[in-house]
Amino acid sequence: MRYDRVTSAPTSILVRKRFQFAGALLIGAVLPWLSRWLLPGSMFEPASLNTFEANAVAVAIAFWTRLSIETYPGIRRSSVILPAALTGHGLTVV
Repeated sequence: MRYDRVTSAPTSILVRKRFQFAGALLIGAVLPWLSRWLLPGSMFEPASLNTFEANAVAVAIAFWTRLSIETYPGIRRSSVILPAALTGHGLTVV
């Protein structure tokens, strides 16, 4: 018996998890750190580096939380983003 594989249409790069995570890291951690050179001081001050690292950890926690919660039935993907971001940054602050 022959089994034909069902090929799906090529998906957009925007819906891939790796692309979303990289974009979130870029917008949430790297761009604020790079914009630091506009202000007096250095990008490589300990406070700037600590903030960059904390933002990167918060984005990773928020992304993991969003992926964990949106698998439950009845959950809309868009309704999880803000609570996940608040949770990630709140845990990082604590």
